[in-house]
Amino acid sequence: MDKNILSHPDVIEVANFTHQGQQYSILRKAIEPEVIIVNVKGDVLSLNDLKRSSVPWVTELFKAVENVSSPNKRVFLSTSLIPLEGFNNFLQELKSHNNMDKVRVLVNLDKNANVDLKALYSKDLILSIVKDGAMNAYLSIPVTFKENIFNDSTANNVVNNKTISYLGLNLRDETINPGTEKPQELGNIDYSGTLNNGSGIMGLATLDKDTCTLVPDPILNWPIPQNWSLEDAATVPYAFSAAFHALCIKGELKSGNTVLIHAACSPIGMAAIAIAHQYACTIYATVSTDQQREYIKKKFRTLSDRQLFSSDNQTFEPHLLMATGGRGADIILNCVSGSLLQASLACIADFGKFLQIGKYDLEENNSIGMFPFLRNVSFYAVDLNIAAQEDEVKENIKKLIEGAIENRVVTPIWRIVYNNQDVGTILNNIKKASNIGKALLNLENNVPLSKLNVKRPNQFICHTKSSYWIYGGTIEQWADITEWLVLRGAKKVVVSADCKAQSNCINRRLSLLQTYFNCDIIFAPNKAHTKEGAGELLSEVRFLGPIHAVFVLPQIKTSSVSKVSDIKTVQYIDNALRLTAPKALFVNFINTASGVCQLRSDSGYLTYNIQWLN
Repeated sequence: MDKNILSHPDVIEVANFTHQGQQYSILRKAIEPEVIIVNVKGDVLSLNDLKRSSVPWVTELFKAVENVSSPNKRVFLSTSLIPLEGFNNFLQELKSHNNMDKVRVLVNLDKNANVDLKALYSKDLILSIVKDGAMNAYLSIPVTFKENIFNDSTANNVVNNKTISYLGLNLRDETINPGTEKPQELGNIDYSGTLNNGSGIMGLATLDKDTCTLVPDPILNWPIPQNWSLEDAATVPYAFSAAFHALCIKGELKSGNTVLIHAACSPIGMAAIAIAHQYACTIYATVSTDQQREYIKKKFRTLSDRQLFSSDNQTFEPHLLMATGGRGADIILNCVSGSLLQASLACIADFGKFLQIGKYDLEENNSIGMFPFLRNVSFYAVDLNIAAQEDEVKENIKKLIEGAIENRVVTPIWRIVYNNQDVGTILNNIKKASNIGKALLNLENNVPLSKLNVKRPNQFICHTKSSYWIYGGTIEQWADITEWLVLRGAKKVVVSADCKAQSNCINRRLSLLQTYFNCDIIFAPNKAHTKEGAGELLSEVRFLGPIHAVFVLPQIKTSSVSKVSDIKTVQYIDNALRLTAPKALFVNFINTASGVCQLRSDSGYLTYNIQWLN
């Protein structure tokens, strides 16, 4: 922008901001108005004041508006108070009165601030807010636009009497170089930690994405060998479980088989090579880089360059066929895609078994043709969600790994340990074809488990030992919020509303929540229309457990109790909450009480004010 424009006397800058590295300014024509100032006196500013002729500033405002005859005159309503109904509601009500087009509102929240009134008058803004020594505007921001929404979920690494120290991160799909890149998703999780008696334990777990809690598999766990560290142990469970499941259970690996293993430097690839060595197989493998080639030769000294091919192109097909005299491999562990999948399939020997562990081509419904099956080959789509397998399969895997640990076939895998980093970035790193080894997350640095939910890392999570209170609303509203809370882990929900569940549909929903999630849904009287009632209700809720969050919904105007102002109810609950549970989250859905929430937030209390705009 030409800075000379700002020096022009008829132009004034209203706002400036930066977006994607580019600076923008909003300009308008400057005016020099004749100003009439009306000061708001009192301790509270509310819409109800506009309906009372006895309020001095209201009388003064209407009189000033009547005297505005010149188009260059402006009436500034000056206050240091936040309207109880919020800025937007107050302005809308103010503008709904006759002849208010010349009225401007100045809210000075800094008592001792030096405000350049001349510049403020020249901007001629309907609403001007002075706070923290700066001129501000007030905008309602859609939640989807907000980048700083953060769920303050405490990192708790104690799960089922296990203190978890390390997590091993694995991809849901092991495909390398897929035709179309998709957002990476977290698969099964390795863990290592200690039991209450001090002994070490490692195993497989899954992430409950609704509650962001770690769910250890009750079968797939093993004691940590004495010469292993906790870090070592976290590299083993998934890689060797997946490799044993694919090669030994699905592939029925036999001594002397010829095996082709793609992505040899991946955790599953290294585990598969170790298992194939145990069975005295002839091993061929693919790598992507020279660094991977050197690493795999160093780790498995029986492998030579003539047994290692490139996974970046189809050259592995002729090289393997030449190395095997045109016979091919008895078992192929495949995670390559597209044309490489076709080349890999051409490498299978007669009566061989093709083990497809990549999901991409399966999900894309890609065709492999029928011709390869003329050679009596078998194609297996191997699901590596090991934790979802049948108990009999998992028991078999557990025994195989126990024996392999005793025989020193199972050894720790090379890894990179991340202390506190974005999980999505880590998954992208291990997805690269050039990656070597495992990625571990160190939980000793209090990394919230919610970060493992890559798609929704800041999803609201409930605490099982905390209590939640829903006040007001229609049957559908409080039932929806109750269900929303329970699905995120809440076990104790208190509902205070005029409308009780009477329909079979709502009763059925609540019954299912109580049955399948083992939660308590308790109904309490809605007596927060008085200061004492609000305090009593919060005390009763706190008796069930620490109050994590309170949700206030609009009252249904059907009873004498509900005729009490919604603003008063919100104020009573706010005041009681400050004394009873100052750290609790306060969520307000009442449109006319947004100003109360602004005051609460400015006082340092955790508050969300949610409004639906038509």
